[in-house]
Amino acid sequence: MKKTAMFIVFAVLFCSICIGDELDPTQDPNICDCNCVCEALEPLPIAYLFEDFNDSFSLNWHILGEDPLYWSLETVPGALTIRTQTGSFEFSYTDYKNVFLIDFPVSQLLDFQITTCISNCKPRDSWNQAGLLLWNDEDNYLKFVYEYGNDTPYGHGLLFTVGQQIYGDSYFNWYLTEQTPQTMWLRIIKRGEVYEFYNSTDGETFLPLELFRGFAYFDNEENVFPCLPEPINNIGIFASNGTAIDTLEINASFEYFEFMTLPVEPNMPEDPNEN
Repeated sequence: MKKTAMFIVFAVLFCSICIGDELDPTQDPNICDCNCVCEALEPLPIAYLFEDFNDSFSLNWHILGEDPLYWSLETVPGALTIRTQTGSFEFSYTDYKNVFLIDFPVSQLLDFQITTCISNCKPRDSWNQAGLLLWNDEDNYLKFVYEYGNDTPYGHGLLFTVGQQIYGDSYFNWYLTEQTPQTMWLRIIKRGEVYEFYNSTDGETFLPLELFRGFAYFDNEENVFPCLPEPINNIGIFASNGTAIDTLEINASFEYFEFMTLPVEPNMPEDPNEN
């Protein structure tokens, strides 16, 4: 069953139940220093957004380079289907189409993850691609896509690609995959000052890209992508054929888009008996 679209903000970052003492209203709620039995609950996310693309939009999407003939909420009911076409924001290109974005909803200091589920997507010609996007402008962005690569170190074939452009300079990592699932989940996690990338074929088990054979392009040998130097303006999804001309067009159906901040860990006091 699909989730319903929602936006929830939690004011409490961490909950604890203290048994035996009254709470001091002047005490930091994230620190427990009472002489009591303290049962810590799971930390809660402070922000959560979910879009199920069910008949209409629930989030406030804005579409860069909109071509209404190439996207639909009716082709696959309960999904946003984008048909790929030539157009790119890579290097000096600005002919991209149907880039779906929402405003970044929280403080840039928080860690977060974004996830999408893509179905009926079968990349099979030059640079057919679909995936997630962190966006400031054409010169500053990060994408994570499932695509068909052309003229890569692996020749031709299916790839997970992480592409980042910072002040106009481009960096790419390609990860070879033989996966051809009917449905694919992609996830980006921001922890501290770096991004992590995961994929899943069942929506439950997410595998880090490090498990796939990777090739660093444009001097990114460490497989680490630092956070964008400027605050993220937007997050979203897209599908395209990149810079390829006269290539096959394919459909990519986005079943949902999810954003959540990662739980903030409490500031627990050090145990004096611990060495």
